[in-house]
Amino acid sequence: MNTILTLELELDLTRPGERFWETRRTSEAPMPRCKTPSFVLTFKLNTSERDAHVLHDRFFAAFLMTNALVKHARKRLAGLRQDRRYRALMEERRPLVGKTDRVSKHRLARINEALKTLRLEYGLSEYQFHAWIKEQQHRYRSRVDSDTAQKQATRVWRAVEGVLFRKGKTIHFKRFDDLASLEGKSAHSPMRMKDGRLHWSGLVIQPRIRKDDAYARAALRGRVKYCRVVRKPMGLRDHYYLQLVIEGRPPAKHPFLPDGRVGLDQGTSTEAIVSEDGKCLLAALPDKTSSEKELRRIRRRMDRSRRASNPDNYLPDGRVKPHPHRFVKTKRYRRDRMRMKALCRKQADASRQYAECLANTILCEYGSDVITEKMNYRALQRKAKEASVNPDTGTFRSRKRFGKSLLHHAPARFRTTLNRKLAYIGKEVFLVDTFAYRASQFHHDTGEYIPPGLQNRAKRICGAEVQRDLYSAFLLMCAADETVLDTAACERIFPAFLAGMEAELARLLKEEKNHPSSMGLEHFRRLMTA
Repeated sequence: MNTILTLELELDLTRPGERFWETRRTSEAPMPRCKTPSFVLTFKLNTSERDAHVLHDRFFAAFLMTNALVKHARKRLAGLRQDRRYRALMEERRPLVGKTDRVSKHRLARINEALKTLRLEYGLSEYQFHAWIKEQQHRYRSRVDSDTAQKQATRVWRAVEGVLFRKGKTIHFKRFDDLASLEGKSAHSPMRMKDGRLHWSGLVIQPRIRKDDAYARAALRGRVKYCRVVRKPMGLRDHYYLQLVIEGRPPAKHPFLPDGRVGLDQGTSTEAIVSEDGKCLLAALPDKTSSEKELRRIRRRMDRSRRASNPDNYLPDGRVKPHPHRFVKTKRYRRDRMRMKALCRKQADASRQYAECLANTILCEYGSDVITEKMNYRALQRKAKEASVNPDTGTFRSRKRFGKSLLHHAPARFRTTLNRKLAYIGKEVFLVDTFAYRASQFHHDTGEYIPPGLQNRAKRICGAEVQRDLYSAFLLMCAADETVLDTAACERIFPAFLAGMEAELARLLKEEKNHPSSMGLEHFRRLMTA
């Protein structure tokens, strides 16, 4: 199966005279490292037993080189932080951050230049990392080429950037199991696509390309920027895939609608969609809990195996001893670990595929001017800061929030997928201000803001019962700007919305499968049967 993903998106796609929901917010998006758009085409490699052994050996050599560079970078960072000149410059810089006057900007620029000189003195730059890893690469030159080694050095440098310029505290060593890919630097690197095959330092492997795959044939007409080899756990061993990073836009599989407003209300486990003509869709994101029982059994078996093989590493109460130690991992333990990784990979692939299909459905059948609220999913993952007591039972309420639900349903991935597909046609998801707009509280018939309870999944609007999430999506679709609702549009479209909502709820009630309780289908089932 071919997986299509984009890596970089074009900038400056705003067109004169476009409507407010079509305006791209390039200031909020991270700047891409490449100026031209790209997409990824993935093929499975037909590896023999010898090919798999050679690829495993090369991944292991890259793992050793990467951790050697991480060790070097940690020492350099520690030395820089202990330097008195660095500490003095950071103390002088701290009160100047955020000031806009000319003198402060000049002083800040001078301090930044001095910090840059000091970092170069300690060998903390991307190209100094390239030079350092070159010596490591000579030890493994029969397995890892210089371009691949430099790409690994770039990955380490990006982690160091997070420590130097953002909120990172330290960089961590990488486990061998976590090294999932190796890549080249250009189409002419030792890792390259030539004559329809992967050529990599004497290794020639044929990718699996179906003869009837018209999409792959069309995508391969583009210029290949560089290649990447990815390994994925399948059963009890790794399978290897070739990813081609190709310049341009991916070939169009599905014709997206050129316009049409769509309101999107994102929950932790559901997506509510309403189009301009009143068409509704209430979709549940795929739940990963179907495999949780098997995963729990595998993890328990792994824990028992680890404790039986390493009794000296545990305290009498079952905790791991605090001093450094090594764990003996039996063959059965390693097999169970591969099963666990394969099951987690399968869950992630299913979730990713569903997000792709749902985004295609919205853009092909509902519209391409998508409007939704800003969502801080990281804040929803955090536990409540203070514990509270239930006055009825006298027990402490749970401090948990939506962390496990977000883990199982991955709503942020769907938002990212939708934005990527909209970028193909020069658009992006338009975000309204959550706290100013308050779509979940507003009643357009009375103009009041009424906070609903978490368990209340229905509202009474204009004398009719409406599904709460679909109604929020309807209000988002009627946005006049980031903070204001177009009430005239609400009055005009509301009858069509009611008809579309009833049709969608009837469709869901006919399906013979379990739906999330957050949809509130039982409430509407009772209304229809009454």
